[in-house]
Amino acid sequence: MNGLKEKDIGMDLASYLKENKSSEAYFHKNQILLEKKDPKLAFLSRMVEQKPFFCRSKKKELNVKKEKSYLYSQKDAEKQLKTWGQNLDLENVDVLYLYGSALGYPFLVLKDWLEKKKDN
Repeated sequence: MNGLKEKDIGMDLASYLKENKSSEAYFHKNQILLEKKDPKLAFLSRMVEQKPFFCRSKKKELNVKKEKSYLYSQKDAEKQLKTWGQNLDLENVDVLYLYGSALGYPFLVLKDWLEKKKDN
């Protein structure tokens, strides 16, 4: 994923997912760059039994599939992520460590909390 841009700040999750259809193109572009920069590493990265690949959910949201599993719900990723965010108790939390943000969607869910205090 190319990452959030200034124009994406304040955009609701559904709009962001619909507008960022080029993430798969960035992935393939980065694969080509890796092949040029480090051919051995690029070769080894292809040796994985089955690579995850980009796909679309039923609501046309960007998703990742590996074997028979999906990173996010194929029915409604936005709803799944909002539920995840609502289950976080961030009332007295200033710092949240998030390891692996996948496609970056958790940051969109946490946007309000991040903007609540400049120290978050």
